[in-house]
Amino acid sequence: FNAFNISGEYSNTRNLASGTIRQLDNSVVASRNLRAVAMSVSGLMTDTESEVLEFLTNNDFEVVKNYKFANTSEGIKELKELITNYEKSIREGLDYIIDGMVIKADSMKVRNELGETSKFPHWATAYKFKSLDAITTLTNVVWQLGKSGQLTPVGEFEMVSIDNVDITKATLHNYSNIENKDIRINDKILVERANDVIPQIMKSFAEERDGSEIVIEYPKKCPCCDSLTVRNGENIYCVNPECKPVVQ
Repeated sequence: FNAFNISGEYSNTRNLASGTIRQLDNSVVASRNLRAVAMSVSGLMTDTESEVLEFLTNNDFEVVKNYKFANTSEGIKELKELITNYEKSIREGLDYIIDGMVIKADSMKVRNELGETSKFPHWATAYKFKSLDAITTLTNVVWQLGKSGQLTPVGEFEMVSIDNVDITKATLHNYSNIENKDIRINDKILVERANDVIPQIMKSFAEERDGSEIVIEYPKKCPCCDSLTVRNGENIYCVNPECKPVVQ
């Protein structure tokens, strides 16, 4: 990721992979050596998912790492031990990012009996790991103007690395969020990658303040057009309908 992202164009490995797939120049795609990991085969009739993965392996596909457990108290105990071990020990050593594991019924017959909704199968569930986080110092807040005229605060901080991804900024969502969490410039803050992708500032550590902290005020004038701003509930808006980012 670092070798192909010298310009900083891509924010994370998922972003780089999807951007590579959209490249029109095949030579660029080939140079990045993407790995394709197969999870299923559409239309293949089998009794179990294990047989699907076996079919893929026999046809030289790399398949998603998988484990099989008996539907017994001992099997469930082994499943829990695997998940715990993955979250505490194995996860950080992988050469790709994961944010959890999926637990599924192997038998297609059982799946049919359990059924599914239009969005969620009753025969599978996702086990999400705790989001990865780090502590750093907030150095600045910049306000980004969106097409709706809303100004969104983005916190800038001393660089931290979370799961091998270097991060220097994260959204603060809105001004009420800043007030409610009492976040100030020069605060020690906790940064977390939600679902291991989107960085967020979760909290400040008020107990570690030394007097150098600065209360964050929202801009009374738009940073893009210098027009007045107005607060509406949680958010800050530019009142100028002709402001360039709004009309673009």
